[in-house]
Amino acid sequence: MDLKRLIMNVKHHFQILLKFFSIGAIATLVHGVVFSLLIALQISAPQLANFFAYILALTVSYFGQRYWTFSKSKSNNSFNAILRFICVSFLGYALNAVWVYTATKALGLSPYYALLGIGLLTPAMTFLLLKFWVFNEDKNTESTLGN
Repeated sequence: MDLKRLIMNVKHHFQILLKFFSIGAIATLVHGVVFSLLIALQISAPQLANFFAYILALTVSYFGQRYWTFSKSKSNNSFNAILRFICVSFLGYALNAVWVYTATKALGLSPYYALLGIGLLTPAMTFLLLKFWVFNEDKNTESTLGN
């Protein structure tokens, strides 16, 4: 692999990561705003507000990741992609629960230690599953970047 192609590949993957984290930040913001509004306006109880905010953030995240981050995806079956995306989302939530349990119950630490797994390991796992399982970016796109 020549240097120019290597640089193009690194740039390509960096752009994907930047998009991935940007959509994640937007979805998190949507979740926080919707949750806060539903509570502040006394529209629903906290758990129900969290549920509605989560569903809306999940929707924003799916469409952002599908049509922006992984827009070169070769996946044509949107229904399968949606189901896989939901599975990855629930897996991420469960994994975050494991980090919290491990930090607080198993190790007797402050729950803030869970943020290490929540902030580093869960996003890494989520990114890899989205890239290689949910949206499965077309390998031909990557192999022709430097040409």
